[in-house]
Amino acid sequence: MKTTAAIALLLATTAPAIAQDVTLYRGGPIVTMDGDVPQIVEAVVTRGDRIAFAGTEQAARQAAGQGAAVRDLGGATLLPGFIDAHSHFTVRAMSAGGLDLRDKAHAGVADIPALQAAIRDYAATVPAGRWIVVWQYDNENLAEKRHITRAELDAVAADRPIVVLHVSLHGAVANSAALAAANLDETTPIPPGGMMLRDAGGKLNGVLLE
Repeated sequence: MKTTAAIALLLATTAPAIAQDVTLYRGGPIVTMDGDVPQIVEAVVTRGDRIAFAGTEQAARQAAGQGAAVRDLGGATLLPGFIDAHSHFTVRAMSAGGLDLRDKAHAGVADIPALQAAIRDYAATVPAGRWIVVWQYDNENLAEKRHITRAELDAVAADRPIVVLHVSLHGAVANSAALAAANLDETTPIPPGGMMLRDAGGKLNGVLLE
């Protein structure tokens, strides 16, 4: 919890740090993750959007100079330069909403009709205009041993965007409204390393994979 709060603090104070130019962070364990063995320092100094110094607080104050803003961590842990290139930080926040198929209440979702029913029930609770997002979907757990399709999602709600995210987060199934909202159709170039599956008629079937 303290680590998360500290990361959020660093993100939230990026704009003020740039405006004030120099900011000194102190008052909690600062783990630089520099090298094979994590290093802990007393303070970090940023200049603009760059980390300028990491070390003792005394040396940090000298590096920061007079007039620097000081952020006291209050005992929280800070990871300076924490860059979430794989999106786990944002996905954790995003997954707080939507239909979670791992919830015990959905233990009976063992085939596509049951999945459709669960999505339909959840959609009734989502305000109009919002996307219907489903998490922790795994086609291998379905009796049919295949992906649900665009047409089957359209049968649930053709006029509302629905996206069913695979448990790996490296794939999804979208209905027609979601594909249209994302400007995806049969003429869309397939990104390198990606797949946009089609039905027997050559139409996108809604399955999007990395």
